[in-house]
Amino acid sequence: MLLRPPFATTSRYDSTMEFPVRVILPQRRKPTAAAPLDC
Repeated sequence: MLLRPPFATTSRYDSTMEFPVRVILPQRRKPTAAAPLDC
C-alpha cells in the first residue's frame, strides 16, 4: 500500500494524513503517470 510501516504503526491520524498527501499531490502533476508509480 501507499502507507509506510513507520506512519502506519505510529498512529492512525498520521497514516490518514500521509495517504491523501501522497495521492493528491502526484495526481495534480500527472494522474495517469502517478497512479501506477504510487500504487
